[in-house]
Amino acid sequence: MARKMLLVLIALIVTTPVLKSRLAQATNASAMEETLAIQELQRTTPMSIAMIESARDVLAKGWSRMAPGERETFLLLFDPADSGELNDAYVDRVRLNYQKIRDAFDQEINFTYEPDSDHCIGERLYYADLSKLHICPYFLQETNTRRKARALIHEMAHLAFPALDRPYYAPDSAQYAALKPTAGRLAELPLVGLIVREILRQDTLFHPDAYAHFSVAVSGQPGALALYLGADSPAPGLTMAPGTGDQAGPDNGGVQLNGSSWNRRH
Repeated sequence: MARKMLLVLIALIVTTPVLKSRLAQATNASAMEETLAIQELQRTTPMSIAMIESARDVLAKGWSRMAPGERETFLLLFDPADSGELNDAYVDRVRLNYQKIRDAFDQEINFTYEPDSDHCIGERLYYADLSKLHICPYFLQETNTRRKARALIHEMAHLAFPALDRPYYAPDSAQYAALKPTAGRLAELPLVGLIVREILRQDTLFHPDAYAHFSVAVSGQPGALALYLGADSPAPGLTMAPGTGDQAGPDNGGVQLNGSSWNRRH
């Protein structure tokens, strides 16, 4: 018994430097990934902001003054059920929600890189809780910068409203096609309406995915509509407002690190 314990002790003494070395390598690799994720988040943020600004420019026209293609895109994403509820008042509510999302980018945002999170499954890029943006490892592998920007808008909407997800957008999604602009009169009541709205989750007014996809659709990015139309080129009749996207200037791109959070420089 004593001989076995001695052999185990010797083995531990011999292997401890190796274990320490491997642990240090793993720690360094994780720190490097976190640094790269932060840097990539800084590069993605200006595109997200540019897309939001393009959407706000379109919505500022009002429902009755939008170009036909803009109206068609708005209808597709905010009234897929074709309820007939769209009007200038509703467009203005969406515009105000976009303002909340835009304002969220000007606030200090807590973030964390999550290499081992159970929520980071598949090709998920980020997720958000009530106060923090979580960056998933696949974010570093994704090469589609527009998808990164669109997903960031989605998560920032969660932080800005806040609101739970409704069915995600997909060109042939029957669940998304059933969504309407609002969840009915009961959902419009103060306090109680908030609970009803989040239980039903049948509206687009507080659906992060609707805001994210519309931002892309009107951003002027080459091939942007293909992200949700599933096509290789913009659909006939749909027009896109000018946007800066990859060409966003320093006013859109100033992101300043501050410990475990970042905020835009004013």
